[in-house]
Amino acid sequence: MMTSGIGRIAILSVSLVLWTFSSRCQAQPSVSGDTPEQKGSCCNVCGQGLMIGPSGTPGIPGLPGSSGVQGPRGDPGFGLPGPKGDIGDRGQKGDQGEPGIRGPPGKEGPTGSSGVKGQKGEPGETTAVTPTPLSVVAFSAFRTTHFEGNNLEVVIFNDVAVNIGSGYDSDTGVFTCSVPGLYFFTVNLLSRRTGLHSYAHLLKNGDNVFAIADSHSGYHHQSSNSVILVLNVGDRIWLALYGNNKAIYGDSSRHSSFSGFIIRSM
Repeated sequence: MMTSGIGRIAILSVSLVLWTFSSRCQAQPSVSGDTPEQKGSCCNVCGQGLMIGPSGTPGIPGLPGSSGVQGPRGDPGFGLPGPKGDIGDRGQKGDQGEPGIRGPPGKEGPTGSSGVKGQKGEPGETTAVTPTPLSVVAFSAFRTTHFEGNNLEVVIFNDVAVNIGSGYDSDTGVFTCSVPGLYFFTVNLLSRRTGLHSYAHLLKNGDNVFAIADSHSGYHHQSSNSVILVLNVGDRIWLALYGNNKAIYGDSSRHSSFSGFIIRSM
């Protein structure tokens, strides 16, 4: 914009000089009395080699022109990025957001340590019907002398160690059920080294429950067998020889035994 103003001033200055020079040429008369039309104009004289006088005083600058049309945007510069500015002041705390969707359950953690044992509670109130405690039935008897016999002879275990409920009879070798329930029975026999083998059956009311046997002559062998039975009141359990000329070892060391007990009354 400044360049445009200077150019206009220069043009006005040149125009003023030319106008002044033209006026001087028209004011001077011809020496021969000829009119300018006859001898040529001032401009023609100038064209014949006359020197142009000094420039006149510059005229008053003209008024600034109107703003020109804005040019197109220049290409981006290639300067280096400026230094990093200082961290601004911390803004105000925003509003609390809405709760997110609940995530899946995490992995189960390790088992914690045991807590302190609590105090014993107060006794409960007595009800109209007090359940009776479970009945206990158990026996264990041993054979302290050798036993020899034939088929179906009852093996009597004469040395009774336990007989809770008095279900086992050491005179007959038979256990009789007085409390119905689930029972466990086990038999252990030691064979003799003679030619007589140990072979017996556990019987329930005369029916076979299991067998126990050893047939290796010349050696002592310990044999055993066990069973769980459901018994009703009056059911009878005993051990009897199977076959003729059978034998069982017995002495004070209690190698051979017959035991049983109730697991749960029913």
